[in-house]
Amino acid sequence: MALLQTLIGGALTIIGGLAAVWWQNRRADGQARRIRAEERRETGLMELSQEATSVLARFDALYRAAEGGQSTSQYLSAITYLAELREFWDGRSAGSSVIPRSSPRGLS
Repeated sequence: MALLQTLIGGALTIIGGLAAVWWQNRRADGQARRIRAEERRETGLMELSQEATSVLARFDALYRAAEGGQSTSQYLSAITYLAELREFWDGRSAGSSVIPRSSPRGLS
């Protein structure tokens, strides 16, 4: 009888250990996905910030030039700058994240 109890206890310990490993691995995968998504979002927002700063600098130069008088080319330049920013936003951040997902290293 003692041997049977020992075998049952050992089997339950093994099953419990395997369940714990499965649960911990599943939880770690979810956390890793969230971390990668946050990193992608942060990278995309930094790139967008750089692009917006660049467009703002060009708009500032255009505004300074326009203070002397407006011309059609200045309006076209402003439209072009905004179109570039919109294209950047639509092209780089159109997905559910700010930048597209890449596959984890080692997986193809």
